[in-house]
Amino acid sequence: MKQPLAWIIFIFLALTWGSSFILIKKGLVAFDPVQVGALRVLIAALVLQPFLWGKAKQVPRKKWWPIIIVGIIGNGIPAYLFPAAQAHINSATAGVLNSLSPLFVLLFGLLFFGMSISNRQIIGVILGFIGALLLTLAKGGEIDPFDNLMYSGLIVLATICYGIAPNVMKRYLTDMNSVLATGFALTFAAIPYTLYLLTISGIPEVMQTHPQAWSSLGFLVILGAIGTALAVVLFYRLIQLTDAVMAASVTYLIPLVALGWGLIDGESFSLPQLAGIFVILVGVYLVNKK
Repeated sequence: MKQPLAWIIFIFLALTWGSSFILIKKGLVAFDPVQVGALRVLIAALVLQPFLWGKAKQVPRKKWWPIIIVGIIGNGIPAYLFPAAQAHINSATAGVLNSLSPLFVLLFGLLFFGMSISNRQIIGVILGFIGALLLTLAKGGEIDPFDNLMYSGLIVLATICYGIAPNVMKRYLTDMNSVLATGFALTFAAIPYTLYLLTISGIPEVMQTHPQAWSSLGFLVILGAIGTALAVVLFYRLIQLTDAVMAASVTYLIPLVALGWGLIDGESFSLPQLAGIFVILVGVYLVNKK
């Protein structure tokens, strides 16, 4: 990953997605998991609508099915799975399980998409996951995916979705404008959520009765506009500049962002945490080294 632009996007995504867990947590204060996922996707889709007006004819017919797959599998389904899981498992478990994403990108890429990957990159993917695990343990996080096995499974299912979508993007959509591809994908993902919000969601009642509804909505607006709309556009661009495994390895930096928030909040820093950081950075380096 030699392009400076790719590294800038890579770091921005780590910072953005590393902060998404706290935004989801804030959204769950007033809204249930389905409402959080629905609002996140709808807000993201609405943000991108001005860039899509009159542009549907510019999309070749053969591109629509991968766009729909990316929208539903890469955005729509995980948007519900993460808040549904985070309502029952701790953030440390969620963060480590989320680090499975590059492993699934690699697995699906090799099995179904003819991905060419070096042994060095395979080692880097494994080291990145080990580093994320070490950092979370060193930070004092209680990782117990078997405590609420079903809800831990929701995170794993989300990472499986994240393993499929980047491969579809790289294989079928890299020649498309990133804003158009992402915008239409999010639009398709938002359709069922919009129907839900307009009918049985109960959002109006929440807004009228919950004392923290507006603040939770504000956090979800940030999550939808920046953590989803902008971030997914940039993630798509990163895949264009590099490849699916390299782009997905951004998830390994999410524990570093969480550590940074902890330091800002007055938490201490230890040598075992430094070891975890070192292993993560070595893994990211090996994945991205040409």
